[in-house]
Formats: sequence, C-alpha cells, structure tokens
Amino acid sequence: MNEVDPSALTAADWDQVTVTLSFIWAFFGAQVSAALNFTLAHAFIPSLVTTGHIPKAANKVRPFFYGATVAFAMGAVWSMVNFINASEVLRNIYPRVWV
Repeated sequence: MNEVDPSALTAADWDQVTVTLSFIWAFFGAQVSAALNFTLAHAFIPSLVTTGHIPKAANKVRPFFYGATVAFAMGAVWSMVNFINASEVLRNIYPRVWV
C-alpha cells in the first residue's frame, strides 16, 4: 500500500496547493456574495417596499443587484474551473483519488 509522505513535497508543490486552496476560497466567497445579492434584490427590497419601510424608488436599484448576482455567479464558475485545473497537484500527492 502506498502511503502519502508529506515530507516528500517540494516547495513548488506547497505553492501549488496554496493556489488551489485560494481558488476554493474564491469560489466560496463568490457563491456567498451571489446569494446575498440575489436575496437582497429578490426578497428584501420588494418586501420592504411593500410594507412601506423604504420608498418605492428603491425598486430602481434592484437590477444592479441582479447584475452583481450574475457577475458573482460567473466568478464562481471561473474559480471552480481554475480549481479543477490547479488540482493536478492534489492528484500527484494523492494518486488514489477514489479511495
């Protein structure tokens, strides 16, 4: 059975692991930001306008939040694609992926 020996990793491997992890964190941040923008544009603003807590003119900013939602969703897709490309180092460290 092949054991993984972390001491055999080079500095370049650790740098690539850092890059891979940064793409995962970027994915997480983009997903949270997209969800918050969508919730704000699709739930909070209409609800607050309906109850009269904010003026009806606030509905005009909703398209900007929808646009931010799309931008963050595209950023999430971009970061996931880059994570998949950068994760080759993980396959080098752990050759048996499905075990």
